[in-house]
Amino acid sequence: TGAVGETSTAGKMGEYTVVDDGMGGTMVILGPPFRFNAENIDEWADVY
Repeated sequence: TGAVGETSTAGKMGEYTVVDDGMGGTMVILGPPFRFNAENIDEWADVY
């Protein structure tokens, strides 16, 4: 149902837990956030 605390298996991606998004909804975090900085921005320039 997508309720906070529920888990789901996504094949090769593994298991994920539904969390509160802090704005009245829910979300699933699929991985760590991207961190853009002066050292890696050139790698991402063509992607975004």
